[in-house]
Amino acid sequence: MRCPDCNKFVSYDESNPEVEGDPEVTEDGDVTVSVRVVLPCAECGQELKDCTLELTGSISEGGTPSAPPKFEGKKAVREAALVEWRAKRAEYLKTLKPFDPEKHKGEGHELSAEADSASFTSRSEGSGRYCVTFYGASVPVTVSCSCGETWELELSGDERASGFEELV
Repeated sequence: MRCPDCNKFVSYDESNPEVEGDPEVTEDGDVTVSVRVVLPCAECGQELKDCTLELTGSISEGGTPSAPPKFEGKKAVREAALVEWRAKRAEYLKTLKPFDPEKHKGEGHELSAEADSASFTSRSEGSGRYCVTFYGASVPVTVSCSCGETWELELSGDERASGFEELV
């Protein structure tokens, strides 16, 4: 795309996606959050394209466990670190509380969600002339019930670069 300020064909720079408003939570535990993703000029920062993504997910599955860490070094050190990580992950999985919609209905059980920040994501499919680039966002969401229980969930989504609306 051509930047009107630089008067060059430029690439896109990474930007911080903006969470628009508060996430919505239904009684069944479905969460929806709206995120605006902007593609600025890599040279001057002028906003060239944007897209609003509606990310949805459910807390019915509980939290999202983390992925195993990447290790470098001697094989014995890697294996020991992996055993330690597996033990920590097993403890974490025991703490996950599945969401039960019947338990969290009625008086004293009001669900609310909070999403403060979002991170920029990008990926490519294919190669060469037929390469398709997707840009999007990943948003950590914390859902709380007025009874004191909380659940964490990571919502993510993306859109083809050609699907973004041009701003200039």
